[in-house]
Amino acid sequence: MKKRLPVFLIVGLCIAGGVWYFLHTSTPEYRAELLLAEAEEFINSGQLRNAAQTYMKVIKGKSQRANDAAVRFYSLMKGPVKDASLGEASAVLRFGVTLEEKGHGVGVLPIAQTLIEKHELTDTKGTLALLDVIAPLAEKCLFDIEAKRAELLNRLKNSKDPDPKVPERPVDPD
Repeated sequence: MKKRLPVFLIVGLCIAGGVWYFLHTSTPEYRAELLLAEAEEFINSGQLRNAAQTYMKVIKGKSQRANDAAVRFYSLMKGPVKDASLGEASAVLRFGVTLEEKGHGVGVLPIAQTLIEKHELTDTKGTLALLDVIAPLAEKCLFDIEAKRAELLNRLKNSKDPDPKVPERPVDPD
């Protein structure tokens, strides 16, 4: 029996360690930390849409890191999104609109307006798509979304674009 006691202790410690590790890695906090790290990797590789989606998972989750994810999402919109392609920026802002509709003020409209002013002459279709993304926030908007949409549609109609087809309206990310 004395010879088996160390074996039982080692096995017992291994089981206890395995249970502790399982319980630790199953916590919402641990999973949120992993997701936040994953979002940072997405940002570093230019995948802003995936970063936004990952932040949304943390924000909607049950961890205490939801506020941290919201702050990071806001930083994403204020920084990399302004220099991203219009398609990538629109995808991120779509998540921002979802947050705004749920009462989280993340500042989508000023960023959208900056992007519209920056791209309306060079990417009419992309700007129309962005207007569709922010349309649910029209009541809060400082400019008339429908008037801007009409202006862009008219510009597209009169352009020499071989495919003047209007882009489809976006689907809600939820």
